[in-house]
Amino acid sequence: MFQPRKRGLVPLEPAPGLRFETIASFIGERPAAMRGSALADALREMLAVTRWGALEVRIVDMPPGIRDPTLELARIALEARHLVVTTGSPIALAMATRLLRHLREAGIPAVGFLENMALGAPPDAGPGASSLAAREAGVHDPAVRPDRS
Repeated sequence: MFQPRKRGLVPLEPAPGLRFETIASFIGERPAAMRGSALADALREMLAVTRWGALEVRIVDMPPGIRDPTLELARIALEARHLVVTTGSPIALAMATRLLRHLREAGIPAVGFLENMALGAPPDAGPGASSLAAREAGVHDPAVRPDRS
């Protein structure tokens, strides 16, 4: 699947100009039972040893919440701009809002806020809940992706 090289890993390129890397490059079929600093170390190593080549945009899909991997990425990727993605679920929305506030308080730019799967949001989420939460956290023009896919 992934090709290890003497000078780093070569990521998959599923489409021209789109490169993809995953923790599976390092662990194969073994379970990824990591927490705390081990997660941050794995993220740092993956970013360091992958031969990305010239990139205009790098997207790093992070687990929800404000935990070690997210904090480590913010610390080491000083030029990064963050797009926070959530669903309309009250729990997910609360977590995303806390992340937006943390980024703002830390002086880390958030370029956007996206509510994904808006049509699948629970009825108690309320219409426009994500837009209101994003604006309260300082993000202008939040986006909504209505479909479930």
